[in-house]
Amino acid sequence: MVGDKIKHILIVEDDQDMHRLYAHMFENEEDLYQFEIIDDARLAYRYVERTKCDLIILDMKMEPMSGEEFYAVLRNDPKMKDVPVLVVSVVYPEDLVHLKKYGPVDFLKKPIKKEQLMEKLRDIIG
Repeated sequence: MVGDKIKHILIVEDDQDMHRLYAHMFENEEDLYQFEIIDDARLAYRYVERTKCDLIILDMKMEPMSGEEFYAVLRNDPKMKDVPVLVVSVVYPEDLVHLKKYGPVDFLKKPIKKEQLMEKLRDIIG
């Protein structure tokens, strides 16, 4: 596959166990996806400002900037408001209803399986 067809995914997640899980899930997917994990939403926002991402996978429960705060800032930035976001969190979908004021919200509830994640990625970014 040609390098420019590989989708670049930013994972904003502060849990080290989830870092290992994502690394395992993306094993053998290098021809489709390249990923970067950042454990601080403030740093993730700076990263997105200078790096094109095809998708952001976002946890909600983080400190000092929560996933909700990151999502609101992202959606209020005209340059980044259309970047697809997949929320992967322990919160329930009904707890995210208020995020829909910024646009559609894709969601997976933790714990997740590789098959679920890959299917959702195909749906969102191909």
